[in-house]
Amino acid sequence: MKCMNDNLAIIIKQLKVILIENKINWSISPFTYKQITSKNTHFRHFSICLYWENFMRLSRQYPDKFKYEMQALKERTLMPFFYFNKTKIFINLIIGTSQVNIVDKISSKTWNRLLNWGSGKRSFWLKLKALRSQCVLPRDLATIFASSKPTEYIVCDSSVNTFTIWPNLNWNNIKIVNYNGIEVPVFKEFDQPLKFLNSI
Repeated sequence: MKCMNDNLAIIIKQLKVILIENKINWSISPFTYKQITSKNTHFRHFSICLYWENFMRLSRQYPDKFKYEMQALKERTLMPFFYFNKTKIFINLIIGTSQVNIVDKISSKTWNRLLNWGSGKRSFWLKLKALRSQCVLPRDLATIFASSKPTEYIVCDSSVNTFTIWPNLNWNNIKIVNYNGIEVPVFKEFDQPLKFLNSI
């Protein structure tokens, strides 16, 4: 059984209250789900998935709780977060996309910008190429990837190298898992092997 910090349990409950009040669906992230169901007792982090439109709405309604503040983070990341009681729960944005948006519209310059502002080591050449690039905000991710007629869905993560892609993420295809006494929803699709965006 993985140990959940008591404070984190309180944060999750508070987050659930806000999402229920606003009638917003959510799921734990694919990486969080893999950690919960694995035999590994070391739990790296707890994160959730929200559709990017819902995150933007929540960030306007609760600017002190739903945030993206690069300067407040010790490490670079492409993930916004929910902040409560001095604790962060990171948020994986879900963006409906298409092959056209992924393959045809993402230039090497855009890809380098995403790499530069995400987590992980950055080579000297990457730093040089992305020297004057602007910080990647949640709305920028939507601008880059979102399609008006999505055929698949990206689940963003801390680095573009760990973005996953899914053929369908349907709120009618949710199951509930118990995590240290707290019931949390998860897409049934997350039982499938992870497919990474950078493998396309």
